[in-house]
Amino acid sequence: MKVLIIGSPKQTAEFEALLPADADPTIGHDIEEMAFAIPNFKLIFDLSFDQAPNRLTYYSKAKGAILVAGSVIQSLAQAVHQYGKPAPVTLVGWNTLPTFIDRPVMECSVLDEADKPKGEEVGRLLGREVQWVADRVGMVTPRILLMLINEACYTHQEGTASMQDIDLGMRLGTNYPRGPLAWADAIGVDVVHRALEALHRDTGDERYRISPLLRKHYLTGSAFTD
Repeated sequence: MKVLIIGSPKQTAEFEALLPADADPTIGHDIEEMAFAIPNFKLIFDLSFDQAPNRLTYYSKAKGAILVAGSVIQSLAQAVHQYGKPAPVTLVGWNTLPTFIDRPVMECSVLDEADKPKGEEVGRLLGREVQWVADRVGMVTPRILLMLINEACYTHQEGTASMQDIDLGMRLGTNYPRGPLAWADAIGVDVVHRALEALHRDTGDERYRISPLLRKHYLTGSAFTD
């Protein structure tokens, strides 16, 4: 089975663990370098689709293919409205933020309910359960985590608690695998920043207004934890 995978090195490394033994993956980080090969694939995972939704124009060449696209920072509807739906392609959204790919449950969305069976096929192929959510910016789980990361930044900058205490408290109190600030580093502060910007723009909700501390770490390229 030939599979095309486009994404950042962090995303593709996490994704490879899901592939079945008989998979024949082609991995790329630059869509333009892979454009010539797109018609040869019936299953495409664009893990970094959020960064460049204009890639939809390339995928119209993949007639009859299933395109599973990372769509947390923007909705599928936004991408299709701007760039058009690749008509012969089944489009499925997936939460592909780093640390969310190799999970037992795939958080997915579709524009057309008729596309869900093919999304379920992809889940079975990867040995994962598909959880369908509405096609909206941030999906569900990322919205919650991004809000917690932002609140953790406000809590620290106000002098209420240290970064270490915030992370330890969340891990012990909620049984999260990471504290919110360590999780921000694992996802990538730049990705967190872009996602919160998109959420605040989309909803107008003050919970997603980026804290000065988070913006500082984004601008300086510095991590929260060592």
